[in-house]
Amino acid sequence: MRVTLTEMSRALAVIAACLLLCARAASADPIDQYVKDLGGGAGYKVRLAAALALSKSKDARAVIALADALNGDSDATIRRVSALALEQMVDARTADDAKELAIDAIERAAKSDRDAKVKASAAGALRALSGLKRGKTTRSGGGCSPRTSKGSSSWGSRRRGACWRARAA
Repeated sequence: MRVTLTEMSRALAVIAACLLLCARAASADPIDQYVKDLGGGAGYKVRLAAALALSKSKDARAVIALADALNGDSDATIRRVSALALEQMVDARTADDAKELAIDAIERAAKSDRDAKVKASAAGALRALSGLKRGKTTRSGGGCSPRTSKGSSSWGSRRRGACWRARAA
């Protein structure tokens, strides 16, 4: 049996396509998984591990997920870790929409969290980030807020700012 050059080229193209698809699936973005773990109703240890992992990133998706956890998680430790992480993560390079959400979440926690330690941590974070408040920042990159499927209730339309729309286009 004789194989022609055209048949061999087609076979190689199919193999290359399969390898590319497999490589793409194997290199899934860990931030997306941590965001899902933090906000997805997982157990305490999973949420805490996700918050700690996200705290090592400066990605806007991590900032937004931690801001949500700061104001919405049922466990005070997760909320406190989120406040401390946001203090370290947010800087002048953070995307404006993520920065605004983080500062709003920290302000809300500093004023009205039911746990005194969370309030104190949020107040400290707010003092540390006071120079970054609205009107004092310039956009210099820093990533975009996460993309979600239509109808997702975990990310409000406000969280899908101009940066998200630019990325989705």
